[in-house]
Formats: sequence, C-alpha cells, structure tokens
Amino acid sequence: MTSLVTQVILILLKYEYMFGLSTKGDYGLSFLEALAERPDDLISLKDIAKTKRLPLKYIERLAGLLKKAELIKSKEGAGGGYMLAKPARDIQLVNVLKVLEGDLSPTVCAVDVQACARAGSCQMRHGWHHIHQQIQDLLSHYTLNDLINNEQLTINKFTNSKHMDNQLLISPKVSI
Repeated sequence: MTSLVTQVILILLKYEYMFGLSTKGDYGLSFLEALAERPDDLISLKDIAKTKRLPLKYIERLAGLLKKAELIKSKEGAGGGYMLAKPARDIQLVNVLKVLEGDLSPTVCAVDVQACARAGSCQMRHGWHHIHQQIQDLLSHYTLNDLINNEQLTINKFTNSKHMDNQLLISPKVSI
C-alpha cells in the first residue's frame, strides 16, 4: 500500500508541479555533465558553452558557484579549464541541486515553520516537512553519474531508508 506522502510526491513529480528545474539548475547540470564526460581533462568554459549550447556568461557565473561549493576545480592560464573536484559517482544530486536551486523544499514551512504566516492554523506543515525529508533522502542516494548514465532511478535502490515505502520510478522522463 502506498502512503499518502508517497502518493503526493508521485503526483508532484508526474506533473512537474513545484519541482521543475530552473534554467540555473538545467544549465548547471549540463555544465557538470560536460565535465563528467571528460573526467581527466581540463575543459574551457568556451568549449563547454559550445558543446552543450549554453550561454558563456551564464556558465561563468555557475562556475563560480560550483567552485565555491567544491564540486568543481579550475586551473587558470594557458591549458587551463575546469574539471570535477571528485568523480561523478561521488557527487550526490542533493548537493548539486542545493547549490543550483537552493533549498529543495516544496513549501517554506517544510524547513522553517516561523517563515509561514499561517503556521499556527495550518496542519499541513508536518506533511510538507515529511515530503521534504523524503525528497532529500531520495536525492541523497543518487549521484551525478547515475543521472548522466541514464541509470534507472528507483526508490528501492536504497531499501534501508526509513522514509521510503514504495517503488517510485524516476527516469529522465518521469514515469508513474
């Protein structure tokens, strides 16, 4: 039997309601993908922009964010460029998306009850908090490598999770 929380997550994911990637997230993941495709090479931002069809000025800003978060490293000068700071298999999606998208909460109250003007009268915040925790758990069990290599992403990949109780299927095109 599917829990109510899991059913809500399925609906939200299916319709991309509230959980769509921003341009920043989309371009940032494409930028990381370019680096993961050539893990031993330093790659210039110009090459990444051309290969992935991304605006150079935009990925220059993303490079700063990703470097500050220690997801990538760089070398300046002739022959310089960017590379992943560690193998793609060691980069959790939750960490990437937090840098690119900010807090991955479906609602403000899921992480900060005080931020909601209706906190005293709303009973849904506990459910939203639980959904937020499940999203965090799900994304923490998948890596950049899983996403790039088109691995079948399923909740049952991590059967010991105390929060997951269903076999949600998440693939590049969410199928439910």
